[in-house]
Amino acid sequence: MNLRLSPLLFPREGGRGDEFGSVKITEFDRQNSLETDVYSRTRCLSFLVHARKIRSRNGKKTFGFDMDAIVLQKYLHEHIPLSQAMGVEVVTATGEGVTLFAPLAQNLNHRETVFGGSASALAILSAWTLINLKLEKEGLKARIVIQRNCMKYERLILGGFTASAAVRDLAAWRRFTDTLKRKHRARMNVSAELHCNEEKVGEFEGDFVAMALSHARSE
Repeated sequence: MNLRLSPLLFPREGGRGDEFGSVKITEFDRQNSLETDVYSRTRCLSFLVHARKIRSRNGKKTFGFDMDAIVLQKYLHEHIPLSQAMGVEVVTATGEGVTLFAPLAQNLNHRETVFGGSASALAILSAWTLINLKLEKEGLKARIVIQRNCMKYERLILGGFTASAAVRDLAAWRRFTDTLKRKHRARMNVSAELHCNEEKVGEFEGDFVAMALSHARSE
């Protein structure tokens, strides 16, 4: 499954910069209960710049409407209710990497910056989603749970933010899938980076345990 950019976050090719798909920024604001149009424009446009940067790294040049991204986002919201409460949106999701976005408005702390638990939750969700997509790509079905994680907060997160997960050690991934096939249980380490307004604001590293679905059901 190859998942690309959520259509509501990017303007139509050739369209004006204040249009997100067929939805104006002001309409986007009302749907997300943001307090002011000025605040929302700053948040959305800064996120757009960062997301375009992500796209350019992946060599994608066109804006696309991908129903798979919407399906994944709907799945996360329905099966992990916290993701809906946080306003999580799918930015990119492939077997090579997953980037999720969350707005400031739903993740505020008492200092009007992003709550640390929200930052950690988005990182965990991006890594968990990546493992699921990579296993699906290889035809493997497993139940995936997090065993341990370490979160490093480098800067205050002052606006909407992204978590981008990737498997950097391909040899370790191959050992992981081989072990899962042989022993029906395996552990994998996944890392993620958090960004806000084009700046890196945190790092995540976590160990996930996968149990082959048929084996997990029998326990």
